[in-house]
Amino acid sequence: MDARRSQTLRRFPALLLLVAALAGCGDATAPLKPGTRFPLAGENASAAGMEVVWVLRAEDFLTCQASANGVRAFQRRFGHVRLSVLYVGDSHEDWVQGFLRRQRIEAPVTRLSEEEFQRSFRARPAPWLYLLRDGVVHDVLPGIGPVDAVGRWTRIARAVRG
Repeated sequence: MDARRSQTLRRFPALLLLVAALAGCGDATAPLKPGTRFPLAGENASAAGMEVVWVLRAEDFLTCQASANGVRAFQRRFGHVRLSVLYVGDSHEDWVQGFLRRQRIEAPVTRLSEEEFQRSFRARPAPWLYLLRDGVVHDVLPGIGPVDAVGRWTRIARAVRG
């Protein structure tokens, strides 16, 4: 076998892994679009009509730490807007409670298994921050990395304070 063909065959498994990873990042993890009724809104709709729901998974722990600053800043500035956490996982509820405590974020937690999430949302779970108005998605921010919820949602949060 010539050297070029040997190199190509050695790289083939890495190429397959890359293709598989990209296939897993398709539309299945896209957020709900604005105007869509949030699947769990009836169970915990905010009396104020506005709510922020942070979807979290245990495997997003490191990337969600950066988002916590933005969530905490929003909660500090607009405490009248309810914040809740939708934790997706089969266990580790103590993990999410500890994570929120360490990040100084107060929020009730609802847990769904990944299967329950997929049935309700018709998508694989991924970290998103949803701004809901009367149970309908108004806006969405990534729930990982630095998040500026205050900058993005100040105008609407002030309007609700009324």
